[in-house]
Amino acid sequence: MRKAASTATAGAGATFRRRAMEGLATVLLLYALLVLALESPLVSTSPFGGAAGGTARKLHLSFGAGERATPARPTSASVPGASAHGQDHRLSRFATGLDVRLLDSARSGALRRSIADAVAAGARAFSDLEALDPAAVATPSGESDAARCPHSIALTAEELGARGRVVELPCGLALGSHITVAATPRAPHEERNPAIAVLRDGERHAMVSQFMVELQGLRAVDGEDPPRVLHFNPRLRGDWSGHPVIEQNTCYRMSWGAAQRCDGWRSRPDEETVDGLVKCEKWIRDDDDRLEKSKTTSKTAWWLNRLIGQKEEVNFGWPFPFVEGRLFVLTLSAGLEGYHVSVDGRHVTSFPYRTGFVLEDATGLSLNG
Repeated sequence: MRKAASTATAGAGATFRRRAMEGLATVLLLYALLVLALESPLVSTSPFGGAAGGTARKLHLSFGAGERATPARPTSASVPGASAHGQDHRLSRFATGLDVRLLDSARSGALRRSIADAVAAGARAFSDLEALDPAAVATPSGESDAARCPHSIALTAEELGARGRVVELPCGLALGSHITVAATPRAPHEERNPAIAVLRDGERHAMVSQFMVELQGLRAVDGEDPPRVLHFNPRLRGDWSGHPVIEQNTCYRMSWGAAQRCDGWRSRPDEETVDGLVKCEKWIRDDDDRLEKSKTTSKTAWWLNRLIGQKEEVNFGWPFPFVEGRLFVLTLSAGLEGYHVSVDGRHVTSFPYRTGFVLEDATGLSLNG
């Protein structure tokens, strides 16, 4: 008897759970249908249909007849009899295939109102574009962009001298631009500039050999020197240090910035790079106190490496890239983070861009020395 009563109780509990699950599923289905009827734009916006006098509103896509064609470029021809609202509607259809008039309602929501405002702004922009007179934006002189901003400029030494040793770059530089200079450093001469050459009793004028390649901003303020976007100054006979050096800097409103000097030592490994290149490469210095010591150490290391069978690493040394009376080919390129200078195909220095200058500011190239 006890076993029969337990079986009956278990069957009644299973039936109750099944009916409860069916009732819960029915409630969820009814809730989903109610949400679909009230929120979906593809169903009538009135739950009572025609009984309450409401009309069904659907979200239409203005594809036109058949397949939607590719939007054509707006033309300047006006549509006869078209009102301003009709023109905005036509331009909105050009911008999007959505009939935005159906979005302008009290129940459209903040997102749909933002879409409608954006399409309206685009329609006004297209309207202004159609009304624009092509003659008003044409180049006054009638010359093309290629004539105003040439892709390349080539000058000889005589032509450069006739222009005052300054080449005009009408539209400045751009990312990836290259400037190539082929020249020969002149013989040294006595420095007689009183601001530089300060002589003591019995001293003679120092012999100087240097030249300067500068990117200048020719659109300068009246009464001021043009700003130096890049000042590249190799000093073959050295300066106060007495050793060959390359100095780079910028000058704005006749005020020089902090100079970057390359004197033959490679930049430190922890120093920031420019597009992955070091700021200063190494070249052979004739005044290196460690030169003789390194020769002796290298001989000892060579014998030890030969005894233990270790291969010797070959290190190439390069001299100072500029020599008096010897032709050189200098290439200045504009990278993503700064300027890069190569001489005879070998990277020498890199100079990071400084705040206040952009590539378009370099509207002139000056060569002196």
